[in-house]
Amino acid sequence: ALVVAPFNAVYTGYYRNGSFVDGGTYGQYWSSTAATATVARNFYLNSTNAMTNYRGKNEGRGLRCVAKT
Repeated sequence: ALVVAPFNAVYTGYYRNGSFVDGGTYGQYWSSTAATATVARNFYLNSTNAMTNYRGKNEGRGLRCVAKT
């Protein structure tokens, strides 16, 4: 069975070109979905929206482990 629990995200921001961006404003997380060897799906959110896009793997984002029970 899939258990859905509240997702308590931290607005982690991310690193791009050696600079920290959006800390405290956006939660930025990698998914396990890769498009290519250098691009993967990114899940990001703020206080009003949750979105996805594809970003270069050279950018530093957080990881969130989700277990299926």
